[in-house]
Amino acid sequence: MPDSQRHCLHCGMTVAAAPLDIDRLPPRLVCPKCDQDLYAQHDYSCLTRDIAHQRESIPKALEKLDASLLKAWQGYYQSMRLIVGGGLIRGQVLGQLHF
Repeated sequence: MPDSQRHCLHCGMTVAAAPLDIDRLPPRLVCPKCDQDLYAQHDYSCLTRDIAHQRESIPKALEKLDASLLKAWQGYYQSMRLIVGGGLIRGQVLGQLHF
C-alpha cells in the first residue's frame, strides 16, 4: 500500500504516514522536525455524521461508524459528533465504541 501524507500544523512539515487501520487506533506519528504528535493536532473543527436515519441495517450503520472513525483520524478534527437516534443502532454503536 502506498504511504499517505500527514501535514504538521505546528511547523508545516509533510511526513509520510502509513494508511490508518481501524484495528490499530489510536495511531502515533511524531514530526521529525518539531517532535509534535501529528495525530493529536487539530484545527478545532467537528466532524458530524448521521449513521442511523437513512434506513440502515445495524451492520450497515456499524460499517458507517468505522468509516467515520477513520475519516476523523485521517483529518484534523478536534471532535466527532455521531447522530444515531434512540433505537437498536444506538445500542450497537455505543457497545462498539465501548469495546
